[in-house]
Amino acid sequence: HTPSCDVLVPAFNEGQHVYKTIKSIMKSDYPEFHVIAIDDGSTDDSRDWIEKAKSEYQNIKTFYCEKNGGKKHALCAGIEIAKGEEHINMDVLMTAALRENRAIRGCSRAT
Repeated sequence: HTPSCDVLVPAFNEGQHVYKTIKSIMKSDYPEFHVIAIDDGSTDDSRDWIEKAKSEYQNIKTFYCEKNGGKKHALCAGIEIAKGEEHINMDVLMTAALRENRAIRGCSRAT
């Protein structure tokens, strides 16, 4: 049995990076998953990018917080609507940094 999975993507003022993160997740060949994009009260165009992704992919759920409450608040909101057996948290900024091949201080690659 492969458990169903929800990938939580909290975002605050991430702009196009949230869209790129969702697109990257959608390349997964995992058999049953949903992306839950949570906009944590962004004041930029993050919501537009989330809606663009939602229009392109069927397995996206969205939640929009009225005001910024922090990552913990956004994740809790996402978990409330999650239906999967497993939950994964994606960090948009970390994903963007890795995609752009930036050096990440204080981290070492596992061997």
